[in-house]
Amino acid sequence: MKITILYGSETGTAQDVAEQIWKNAKRKGLESNVSAMNDYNIQDLNSEKIIVFVVATTGQGDPPNNMRQFWRFLLRKNLSSTLLINLNYGILGLGDSSYQKFNFAAKKLNKRLMQLGAKELIPLGLADDQHDLGIDAVIDPWLEQMWMKITNTFNISTTDTITENNKSNIIERFHISEINKNSLNNEYCSIHDIFMKEIYTNNEIKVGTIIENVRTTAQDHFQDVRLIKFQSDNINYQPGDIIYIRPKNSQKQIERFFNILNDNNVQLNPDILIQVSEKEIKVPTVLKQTLTLYQIVEQYWDLSFKPRRSTMQLLFFISENKLEKEKLYEFTTANGQEELYNYINRPRRNILELFADFPHTTSKLNIKLLFEIMSPIKPRAFSIASSLRITKNEIHLLVAIVKYKTKLVEPRYGLCSNWLANLVKNDKIIFWIQKGTFKFEYNKPMIFIGPGTGIAPFRSALLDKSALDDNLNNCILFFGCRNKEKDYHCKDDFEYLSREKGLNLFCAFSRDQEHKIYVQHIIHDQKTLCWEFLNNNGNIYLAGTEPVRLSPGWEGTGRPDDELNFKGVTMDQAELELNPPKDRLNIIFCIMILHGIGILMPWNMFITAKNYFVNYKLSKEYTGIETNYATNFLSYLAFAAQIPNILFNWLNVFIQFGGNLTTRIVWGIFIQVLIFVCTVILAMTDSSDWPGAFFWITMISVIILNTANGIYQNSVFGMVAKLPTKYTGAVILGTNISGTFTAIINFLAQYMAPNARTAAIYYFITALFILLACFDTYFALPINRFYRYCELLHQKGINKRQLENSTRGKHDRLPYWKIFKQCFPQCFNTFFIFFVTLSLFPSVHSDIISSDPNFIVPPDYYSTVMCFLTFNITALIGSSIASLVQWPSKRYLIIPVALRILYIPLFLLCNYKPKGILRTLPVYINNDWIYFLIAITMGISSGYFSSLSMMYCPRMVDSQYMATAGMFGAASLITGIFTGILFSMVMPILVANISFELS
Repeated sequence: MKITILYGSETGTAQDVAEQIWKNAKRKGLESNVSAMNDYNIQDLNSEKIIVFVVATTGQGDPPNNMRQFWRFLLRKNLSSTLLINLNYGILGLGDSSYQKFNFAAKKLNKRLMQLGAKELIPLGLADDQHDLGIDAVIDPWLEQMWMKITNTFNISTTDTITENNKSNIIERFHISEINKNSLNNEYCSIHDIFMKEIYTNNEIKVGTIIENVRTTAQDHFQDVRLIKFQSDNINYQPGDIIYIRPKNSQKQIERFFNILNDNNVQLNPDILIQVSEKEIKVPTVLKQTLTLYQIVEQYWDLSFKPRRSTMQLLFFISENKLEKEKLYEFTTANGQEELYNYINRPRRNILELFADFPHTTSKLNIKLLFEIMSPIKPRAFSIASSLRITKNEIHLLVAIVKYKTKLVEPRYGLCSNWLANLVKNDKIIFWIQKGTFKFEYNKPMIFIGPGTGIAPFRSALLDKSALDDNLNNCILFFGCRNKEKDYHCKDDFEYLSREKGLNLFCAFSRDQEHKIYVQHIIHDQKTLCWEFLNNNGNIYLAGTEPVRLSPGWEGTGRPDDELNFKGVTMDQAELELNPPKDRLNIIFCIMILHGIGILMPWNMFITAKNYFVNYKLSKEYTGIETNYATNFLSYLAFAAQIPNILFNWLNVFIQFGGNLTTRIVWGIFIQVLIFVCTVILAMTDSSDWPGAFFWITMISVIILNTANGIYQNSVFGMVAKLPTKYTGAVILGTNISGTFTAIINFLAQYMAPNARTAAIYYFITALFILLACFDTYFALPINRFYRYCELLHQKGINKRQLENSTRGKHDRLPYWKIFKQCFPQCFNTFFIFFVTLSLFPSVHSDIISSDPNFIVPPDYYSTVMCFLTFNITALIGSSIASLVQWPSKRYLIIPVALRILYIPLFLLCNYKPKGILRTLPVYINNDWIYFLIAITMGISSGYFSSLSMMYCPRMVDSQYMATAGMFGAASLITGIFTGILFSMVMPILVANISFELS
């Protein structure tokens, strides 16, 4: 069985991985070949059985250069959908999740191969350079799975055919020969740059001449930053483009390389001539010429590269020292990867230090082995900081010279940046240009945010635009650094553009004052100007330095050196941010409606069950005795329900009983379920002989039930505050549905059940189902991508503010008073809406009787229809409208809310006849239809304005305080209900003691 390995590589990493897979296949005794996709004979594609693709991504999700010809062929429209029906493939993508189009080339290739009929042998592997273990974190397990899949699918062995003591385990890619110096002319001696010949075969590769290399930071500044200018003919680039440069190793590193080998009895003469020819793999163009070992060490091998797992395996094969061999073997195992990370990645240990740490193994090295162990120098990318309109045939680079400390004694130096820093006038560099990710639109307002050397591409764009139209009034530049006099890069350029061309320039110098000021602070200060730009269809462009370069924003976090690698961000979170999900099928919206039903279920179930408690369980007909329990039941019920509810709602804002939201919601629902189970048992039990005990058991149950419900209710509003505003409206909608739902269930239970006992059992069991549904759906929320995305955004807002507070020395304690003051207008609105509503519903509302015996609604159903159904349905309609239309605004909502107080006298002037009370106030609204219209508007306004106030409440504060503001809103809601119920007790007194006639 033959396995073909094809790669698309821009910097050489994908090629290196592909070659490691090829070596792995050879060690397993499998026939295999490896090549770049463009070098592959495309005619062989439909006859292949297994192909492994290793694909890097460049630019804006583009395929690498040595893959583009192959990719163009696959994109032909005339290709059959069954062209690759016999092909089994696996794709390993190599990318960086800090880019938006992470592994885009691999994803596109995977999709296209499926369209052409190929079968996916193994799921797409997406290696991420941002992972602590680098790309190996995905590559190693992906390869293990691939070999296992090949074994199971094709019934062939993929077991290694090697032994640990057999040096033939090492698969050599090339023939390496030492050439007699006398047999050649002296041409090789004159080669200053071994890549120079490539400019004759590749038009994209250019040679540049250094014309200036100046430091842009003060001599006493901790970081060296250079503005490097070089000249080259026939170059073409646009602002935003990037340049790739091949650096060389320093003289110090080269000497150290040879010294380590010599110290371990590996005698290699730097001047020996090396000739590389093809053995198994095509020889790179640069190695096809005869070179000295010194030239290869200086310009081809990367002496700073971090050894990988495959490096350890090669050294393990040649090691003969027991201790060193055991350690190297540990580094090659799956269980040893954490140890490998701590040894290599955390301190940034390089290959030379590895050689020094394993001297016995190093002593076994030779020229051939070094070609298999050493990694080629990868080209480095930089943003171009110049404009061809200003400086023709020139390229400028703004380069931060990388130097930092780890736990190792020797400082770490950036290979390319330090090489560039040492270049002097007339030195040559090899480079090529690629399109960058920025696409500047000069005809639109532009906001540039570039702390540190991130300013480079914006210098290019601003210089270019100033030369084009001589006007930068529609440009804002936010720049940040430590000190104005120490690291204000290209200061003269930007101040000239501001002074002469109208650039809106704003700088943050973090260390020039007592309190640190960063770019985000001056952006906030200029929010009005930024908003004006954005309203005019402006674009925002953001660029930043690598974290290792100690930008002011990084430094302000106070993070230790080993936290530079975007730790704490999972692949799932990265995917959510790059591809924000939507609430598909409105699943989360529906779940929030369900929780809205659940949070008012206990109150509605008990208050609507008047017939069960008053007319059945506590009635004289059932108990056989006359008591006051039935007469006083609803009054006691209101106090029992609302006193613990209001108490725990307010305390829960500050104390947060039960810990986090999950704990509070889970325990809140669980306790309510237990109480309803007890209520069902009581309904099934004959309590006619102990009405007093039944009464007080019910009251205690209501107290416990509403205590748990208060915590649950408050927590739900805290949870929904993390979501977009309309989801708060969904909860309010659910609370309005709850009353209608309960009334309908009560009616159906009485209609369908043969007696009051059975009706009560049906009725209360329904509450159990609703609460259990709330329980289940809460745990389903984290499965939903949209909910996870909203939680991620909410948590990021909290983390950002905590970071800012810690930077400024602030304590992260919640500022309750500040939050309450900011959200108070909406808390009052919520309170007053429910105060007015509960003053009238259901006590006054249900005691209004018909004025017309011939009215369309019969007297027996008058209260049910005109009170309970009318209010609940109209409140539901009002709440639904609020999810579509939000008017008036937050500022003016108080006006219609305050005007709702007029409903109290309007209802009292209707035919309100409380039981046992002699009304002295004349009835002035003696028309059922007018009363019906008043009831409809009261219900709609209650549902609509309560939804608006609860939606507005979290939006009155910053994002990290939204959950707390939501809890204040919920507590205000309960307070309104409680005070409304208390005030409703005054209504019978008013109509019994007020008497006047309208003249």
